[in-house]
Amino acid sequence: MNKTLTLSIVVALIVGGVVGYFVGSSSGFEKGKTTQQEKLGGLVDLVFPKPPETIRSASGIITAVNGSSLSLEIGDPEDYLPHTDGTQQKKIARTATLIPSTKILLIDSTQIDAQGNPKITELSATDLKVGDAVTVRTDKNVRTETSFDAQQIEMVKY
Repeated sequence: MNKTLTLSIVVALIVGGVVGYFVGSSSGFEKGKTTQQEKLGGLVDLVFPKPPETIRSASGIITAVNGSSLSLEIGDPEDYLPHTDGTQQKKIARTATLIPSTKILLIDSTQIDAQGNPKITELSATDLKVGDAVTVRTDKNVRTETSFDAQQIEMVKY
């Protein structure tokens, strides 16, 4: 009987130790994670600030040209932090409409003038092709608007 009591106490201590270890580890891990997020959150915000609520330009790839309408694939402003797993930033679709006053510019950084400025050439709408990387400037908020008038379109040649 004494032997059974001793064995029960030893088993209870082992089970209690194992359960306590896992509960403590889990609790400590969560507390440590929260503490690090609080401490490092400001640093992350400083290095990778959240994009503004109003964004009036977007850079992306032309995915379709339909008359005066350009379909664009741009980076999702909500997915702005680097991906530590190597995955790409999420993409969203936007439609830019060319209006009569839209300026289309080619900024050629391979040709620099005496003041150090790149050569800028005005293009026409027919120069825009699927696959071109462009920056579109508008007076609408491209973060929330899925379709907008393009005030200016820039293509950069490196």
